[in-house]
Amino acid sequence: HVTGTDVRLIAGTVGNNDGARNLGSLLRPLRLQADTLVASAYTGQNAQIFIENTGDLALLQLNIVRGWVSIDASGTLRVVQNLQLTDDSANRLDLSAGADLELEADISFGRGQLTLDGAGAVRQSAQSAILNRSGTVTVTAGTGGFVQAQGASLSTRGAANRALQQRQ
Repeated sequence: HVTGTDVRLIAGTVGNNDGARNLGSLLRPLRLQADTLVASAYTGQNAQIFIENTGDLALLQLNIVRGWVSIDASGTLRVVQNLQLTDDSANRLDLSAGADLELEADISFGRGQLTLDGAGAVRQSAQSAILNRSGTVTVTAGTGGFVQAQGASLSTRGAANRALQQRQ
């Protein structure tokens, strides 16, 4: 369990892409109690970043080329800086919040599976653009619904499956 205000997690070294570099795993996610997070995994292979945060969390930066990223906050999860993954069908990005999921920046996702889940609401600000060129996109929102501000966009060019779901 890691506790801190501004947490930076780094696996690997910039420019050195040999070997697997992961932060947590599906069965053993890293457990945090942080206000902000920067997570980086430097590897030439598919990386894994699995984070569970107690309370609200602002995702400031995510450095990963390809792999599976799962970030879960028990409170509100805010994406405040642009996120980008490469065009790889094995990519998976899961963002989940026990309260609201607030998308304040762009998410560019080449291919693979993109899941956005807010137990309260999924809110996309006017300056946010979400792009998934191919694969699946699932947005699940609670009683607050999926709310896009004027100017926000969600583009699923060629995505095989798109689903907007209301949490029951």
